[in-house]
Amino acid sequence: MRRMMVGLLVGIVALSGQIQAKPQGEVIDPAVVGYPQRMVAFGDSITRAFLADGNPNNIADQPQYSWATGTSSEVNSLAEQIRTATGNLTATNAAASGASMNALVGQVNAATSADAQYATILIGANDVCRSNEAAMTSVADYRAQLVSGLNQLTTNEPEARIFVASIPDVFKVWQTFKDNPTARAIWNQFGVCQAMFANPESTAPTDMERRQRVRQRIIDFNSQLSEVCSGYLRCRFDQNLLFNSAISPTLVTADFYHPSIAGQRTLASNLAQASFDFTDQTAPVSNVTFSQTQGTWLATLSATDNRGVRGLEYRLPSQTTWTRYTQPIEVDDQATIIVRAVDINGNSEGSRAWSVPAAASYSVFMPLVKFNQ
Repeated sequence: MRRMMVGLLVGIVALSGQIQAKPQGEVIDPAVVGYPQRMVAFGDSITRAFLADGNPNNIADQPQYSWATGTSSEVNSLAEQIRTATGNLTATNAAASGASMNALVGQVNAATSADAQYATILIGANDVCRSNEAAMTSVADYRAQLVSGLNQLTTNEPEARIFVASIPDVFKVWQTFKDNPTARAIWNQFGVCQAMFANPESTAPTDMERRQRVRQRIIDFNSQLSEVCSGYLRCRFDQNLLFNSAISPTLVTADFYHPSIAGQRTLASNLAQASFDFTDQTAPVSNVTFSQTQGTWLATLSATDNRGVRGLEYRLPSQTTWTRYTQPIEVDDQATIIVRAVDINGNSEGSRAWSVPAAASYSVFMPLVKFNQ
């Protein structure tokens, strides 16, 4: 005799889906937007405006003419442009003549008390302009020193906007003055950038090839500046604007190497356009979506901005350092994350806390199953 049995198979399935979250409470870290009130310039003799006035009786740094922090109306530096707009800026010139990239960390630490909200970096010409080609800094060392400097700067001043200028094309300086006997004499007498300027009239293959290799090292250094800077949310590179700039006799001072007052003025005008637009005073707005699959919660971050979003960062309530967002974050049930967005002009949104919803809902299914015997 065949018997039929009816049974119940009971199962539990977690629901999946997305939940549009809402931020909780007040702003935790205040927004940072618009013009800075404190600025620091890092770099070498270009930023120190060495011999800018061309006076042979004053062969020294002349920081009043600096493209970055100078006070002279003849230059209209980046600092003066900000003061004109706001009437309120403290500017510190932390650059040092002769500095190479390995000096950046020291400059950054020496300027900690300046509490920079805006930092400019123009450094690297001295890594190329050595006594000979073999003495140039390697690309690997240059990159490592740059990373160390930016890591230190962003550790000391995590919300500072950082503007990195490219290294000028010293090859163009050689092209401009190689036929000038006074320039050749000064380059030789004072040993100016001999990696590039040695035997300036020579058309021998060895000299021509050397100059191209030195120029390539500048190009390689600038590539490192671009790549490394892109890894920091508040860092902007000048996209090789300075490297691609034209060189003319009026822009170079009496040593036929450093910028003149006119050259510093041109630097200030051009680099101001490549730097952050501080007239943008609108902060980006972030958004968090939580989704759950097979019991695992993921937080997906996004943001909008009137000029463009650079990226987002997040931290846990117990943390003081931020992590740059690159992909959905796995989070625990009812965990809280603090989120803020940064736009292309370095404006930071006021951070807010977002919490994972309560544990996933569950449904019970009881299909009818027949067993024949």
